[in-house]
Amino acid sequence: MEQSLFVHTAFETGLHDQKFMFIYGFQMSEKTLQITVFLHVIDYITRLYLLYNKCMLNRHEYREKIVFALYQHLLLHKDLNECFNDNFEADDNEYLNIIKNDLIEHKVDYIYEISQYLKKWSFERLNLVEQAILLETVSEIKTKVNDSAVAIDEAITLAKQYCDEDSYKFINGVLDNICKNSQ
Repeated sequence: MEQSLFVHTAFETGLHDQKFMFIYGFQMSEKTLQITVFLHVIDYITRLYLLYNKCMLNRHEYREKIVFALYQHLLLHKDLNECFNDNFEADDNEYLNIIKNDLIEHKVDYIYEISQYLKKWSFERLNLVEQAILLETVSEIKTKVNDSAVAIDEAITLAKQYCDEDSYKFINGVLDNICKNSQ
């Protein structure tokens, strides 16, 4: 990296002469030097682009992290806003803010609504990950930040990944009933 910075600086300042070529022990024409500098600049831009894109999450990754924050909240009985801050630091995504604010305001209402569709079962008896997935998805459905079919599909994907083998069927049924009765 030091060498590429030096090559770039030497080219910018016009110090690309025989003295520069001798320092690195190889001979370089001006055209070769231009190509080398160009490749180093492209490499630098590519690294910046990859770093920037690593910081930006897609919707699925946001959902996953929201479920983690809810799980942390349910497990540790920690303030929900604090859990979101722990998991998202200074992220200012519109989707995240809508879901976060909605869950902080309506979590108890959503638990009550989910409980209505649990046959011979209570919300508290559910696995904490199932609870978190249900809460996140109900919030997404109620705020209409996404189509309900997409939200349910994502919930099923998360349930298949993080819950018991047949949990996704149960989660699908509860969410489907909530969608049918909230229209």
